[in-house]
Amino acid sequence: MNLAPTAEQQELQASARRFLEKEITRERLLAWDKTTEGYDAAFWRGVVDLGWIAFSLPEPAGGGGGLLDMALILEECGRALAPAGIHAAVVGARALAALGAPVQGVATAALHERERRAGKGLPSSRVERGKLRGEKWFVRQGVSADSLIVPAREHDELVLVNVPANAPGISRRELATFGGDRQSVVRFDGVAISPQARLASGAAAAEALRRIQDEATALALAEMVGGFAVVCETTVAYMKERVQFNQPLGKFQGVQFRCADMATSLSATRHVVFSAIWRLSQGLDARRELAIARAWAGGAYKQATLDAHQLHGGAGYVVEHPLHRYAERAQSYAILFASEDDALTELADQLLPREDEER
Repeated sequence: MNLAPTAEQQELQASARRFLEKEITRERLLAWDKTTEGYDAAFWRGVVDLGWIAFSLPEPAGGGGGLLDMALILEECGRALAPAGIHAAVVGARALAALGAPVQGVATAALHERERRAGKGLPSSRVERGKLRGEKWFVRQGVSADSLIVPAREHDELVLVNVPANAPGISRRELATFGGDRQSVVRFDGVAISPQARLASGAAAAEALRRIQDEATALALAEMVGGFAVVCETTVAYMKERVQFNQPLGKFQGVQFRCADMATSLSATRHVVFSAIWRLSQGLDARRELAIARAWAGGAYKQATLDAHQLHGGAGYVVEHPLHRYAERAQSYAILFASEDDALTELADQLLPREDEER
């Protein structure tokens, strides 16, 4: 396993950084806070012109990049606090392409229900007599997506369907979040499901759903690595320039220890995250590696933002400073994609046989 990016990947990542640094400014982030989409049309045209969504697709679907390539772009998105709509669109596009469906417009995955996460048994949403009924929660970019990938049950079997977001019977309600991503509740009240809308059923649907979740998690973890890196870099830079007691704060040993711990944690986070992404990109079983990455990354990134706030002092607690955005996103992503409790439970289930299985 070689986790060092190739020369081509380094250039890909550098070009993404140049674009995002130019396009995402403090003033633009403030303006996007007031929009439904979380971005403006000009920015999204720039993303489309760069070809990120198409590039993210597998080569048989007309794309040119693998999951690892896309993770490097998402790492840059995490650095720049790019709109979460990029992550949602990439996950949706890759899911449709993997299932052999055409990729048109922006698709997002509407996977979870209020009391049940996707993959934990059959969903409550149902397809009965060709009509979809139910409700999905925490749908990222649900208020602005063009289509929705939805797991449901039909005759006690899992099915995956793709429905237009403006289809009759669909209503969408935006959720207030502190992480800056656009989540919504989507209700399906007798939405007609055409034969073309059916993506998979039975075991094939279950395998596709697991893959969608794994890729969504992997790309979100890559974003977390990027944000973590900026928190570390800006904190170290501030410790070098902030003078107290007639010397830079970075001269104090206690501050040096905190910065060293932060840098060490970042290195460990990047290693476990990209180890998992590499395995997933190679088509290998990455369940254990993803569980380890989730268990580590969520807590490490959140702790780094807390340490950074403390080391920045009052400067880190004003809304004009971007640090609060990284802290909010760290918390949000930890809940959505990197719950330590859920990851450790999953890891324990993989490593320790249950009593009933032993019998």
